[in-house]
Amino acid sequence: MAGSKQRIVDLRIELLDLTGTPIGELPSATTDGSITLAVDQPIHGTGSLTCVNPDVDWLKTRVRPVFIIDGVEQAAGVYVPAVPRGAYAATAVMGVQLMDKLSLLAQDRLDTWLTIPAGRIGTDVIREVIEGAGQDAGAITPSTATLRTALVFAPGTTKLQIVDLVRESIGYSVLWCDWEGQYRTEPFVMPA
Repeated sequence: MAGSKQRIVDLRIELLDLTGTPIGELPSATTDGSITLAVDQPIHGTGSLTCVNPDVDWLKTRVRPVFIIDGVEQAAGVYVPAVPRGAYAATAVMGVQLMDKLSLLAQDRLDTWLTIPAGRIGTDVIREVIEGAGQDAGAITPSTATLRTALVFAPGTTKLQIVDLVRESIGYSVLWCDWEGQYRTEPFVMPA
């Protein structure tokens, strides 16, 4: 075909510490992998990797796939690895399940009752909840919209459920994680 150009595509799997700082790359012995994005699910990004003999402390590591297309790099999210028990054999092929960072909020539950009073700025509450789960909430679009009523949450409620109710009450869109792993939500805009 005249004028067509074959793209050069490569992939690198970056390893990050819990703060998102790069600490290395997964060795090229990664044999398989996939990422699925589904905005209609509570955890939007999931995936898997199959690795041979990875020397990685999965409990202290995040995974960021980076696609390189014709020399241009594009991160494809930041994922929390979930490794099955007993998967640490030195010569084993290991399957690693991946979930985007929303999973951290979905797994963090309240131990006690929580009351958020009316009049609080909603985006301040969202930031506090995310930061209370040990995460950086730097990409939440600020707002002056306040809660019209007090919100009460029972023990066992997840941090993601709290964020969802607060953002809905101030007219914000669904919480999501961008390609760099930052939590994001902004005012909802009705589609044209």
